Amino acid sequence: MKQIVPFFVFLLILVMLGFLFFWFNFDNSLKNTVFFGALEAVGALFGLFGLIYQEKENKKIESASFIVELNQNYLNDISHQKLIAALEESPENWSPEIRDSAIQHLDFFEPFCILVENRIIDIKLIDDLFSYRFFRVVNDPRVQENIIGKTPDSYRNIIVLHDIWKKHKTKKAEKIPFSETDLSQQAWYQKTIRKEKKVTE
Repeated sequence: MKQIVPFFVFLLILVMLGFLFFWFNFDNSLKNTVFFGALEAVGALFGLFGLIYQEKENKKIESASFIVELNQNYLNDISHQKLIAALEESPENWSPEIRDSAIQHLDFFEPFCILVENRIIDIKLIDDLFSYRFFRVVNDPRVQENIIGKTPDSYRNIIVLHDIWKKHKTKKAEKIPFSETDLSQQAWYQKTIRKEKKVTE
């Protein structure tokens, strides 16, 4: 794509210069011919392509800014780092404070599902930065038993996001963090996914 852009710009300039040259060097009777009509159409077409390309570039910049801001919000909340550290300290480590941090962590990720489902963002966009942070928590048996598993319907967005994210990583042949205790192994997980598929059919 990067190689095409300079050629595209060069061609557009060439067409426009040619148009201007003929416009100022031929009499009015020739200016209304099919040739000039075609030349105008080509110029308009190139202009349209230019606008589409610029729009795509703007969306890329907006997406990048959005992810940077999300990451900053995550890092600014110290409870997220404390939660990951607490879950990794000991398999038996669990307390009301950890539970509250885990709920807050899940709340942070819930909107991701809506954004991905509605194609506002692509799962690829969040994968590199947030993959480990997401799977480390949702694939933890303590989080599954004490939070998600108690009210699976309340965590529909987390379960659906897990399903989408897992398929994305599987397709790319990438390892899913803590897959030995994967959230999908829970019976209520499959019930939620089946229910979701019925709703969308």
